[in-house]
Amino acid sequence: MVIDNKCNAVHEQIVSLVTQDPGLPRKGPSVAFWQEPAHAISNIQSPQLPTEVDIAIIGSGITGCSVSRTLLSNPKLHKKRISLFEARALTSGATGRNGGHLVSPAAVDFAAVASLFGAEKAAEVTRFSFRNLERFHEFVSTLDDDLRDASEVRKVQKVMNFLEPATFEHFKDSLRQFSVACPELADQFKILSAEEAKAVSSTSNYIDLQNLIGSEIQIQ
Repeated sequence: MVIDNKCNAVHEQIVSLVTQDPGLPRKGPSVAFWQEPAHAISNIQSPQLPTEVDIAIIGSGITGCSVSRTLLSNPKLHKKRISLFEARALTSGATGRNGGHLVSPAAVDFAAVASLFGAEKAAEVTRFSFRNLERFHEFVSTLDDDLRDASEVRKVQKVMNFLEPATFEHFKDSLRQFSVACPELADQFKILSAEEAKAVSSTSNYIDLQNLIGSEIQIQ
């Protein structure tokens, strides 16, 4: 019953966020480091807006672009008039401002998700999250050489450092639960001691090494 109540509260919050009016884009938005120099098609647009369309896609982030590509790739829709509307430049919102990180927080969040929905559902969410990463890399591999090189998509290691013992222990507990529920994904993560972390990362450039408790490496 407690889990059901928590699930209902989370569901209501998600519905509220999804259905609320996003408002109009703010004037004079900041420019993210990763948006410079601007791509050749970042400000491309039709010479004249159509008066009618069959399908209107609002927003050119990863969702809008993905939907656009899927619709245009469907031969059954080749006669449909499809338009994508963007108030600023292509992928200039959240999609273009996260530094291009392709990562999954599934292991970090596993314990929290399991406490709300149970370990089985948390495992489903986790596998879906990792499959999403795999699918993205698969998609990039289908691009021509120039586009693939321009995307700069590559698999790297992500290092997460911990400065507080309690936070580190909480993560390790979440990772243990994750490894039990999704053993096929357990080798994606490795726990390092503070000394090991100093040897494999450029941690010293960013934080006080005296306060480093430990690190986690995730292979992406």
